[in-house]
Amino acid sequence: DDYRFNRDRWGIGRRLGARLNAIPAWYDAAVFVFGTGQVEVPPLSIQVLRPLLPHLAKSVEAGRAFALLRERYRAALAALDHVLVGLAVALPSGEFIVRNAEAERILSERDGLSLGRDGRLTCRDPDQRREIDFAIHQAAATLRGAANCPESLHLIERRSGAHAYLVEVVPLVDRDGEVESALEGALITIVDPDNVPPTSV
Repeated sequence: DDYRFNRDRWGIGRRLGARLNAIPAWYDAAVFVFGTGQVEVPPLSIQVLRPLLPHLAKSVEAGRAFALLRERYRAALAALDHVLVGLAVALPSGEFIVRNAEAERILSERDGLSLGRDGRLTCRDPDQRREIDFAIHQAAATLRGAANCPESLHLIERRSGAHAYLVEVVPLVDRDGEVESALEGALITIVDPDNVPPTSV
């Protein structure tokens, strides 16, 4: 019945299948179909497909690995979202590539801090933006031994007049390439004094 359905509904006459791995935990396969005009699978098709199958198998394997990495990445971000201080990862150019929920909240309020269209931090005072850009650049340079800036602290005044944000810039390296290949940038911590959880003694 299934052969008849494939022929009548989809016009499939012959199918060629190839398993792409020998792992017992899952089964990856590729199926190539031919029209009803083909009495048998053309030998030339087999000849053409044979050298392509290892590459197809490797791409499927890589896709599964990337899916696992994405899950780990999402899990790490979910954990960071429980921290009530803003956390962000910046490239040496100053571009923010990762932000937790608190950083998103602070930046979305545009109360003295926000993200520009270029993905870089924008401050109420342009001089402070340049200072933070320079601090990020120096943090990355520190990792290469080209500077000595283990930490940089900045108070950012807010338009609303609320307590100033405290922004800390420290060097950050990602040797395993989980966030960005060969990342040498900075970890940005943004503290909103009006949203700090009470401490218990």
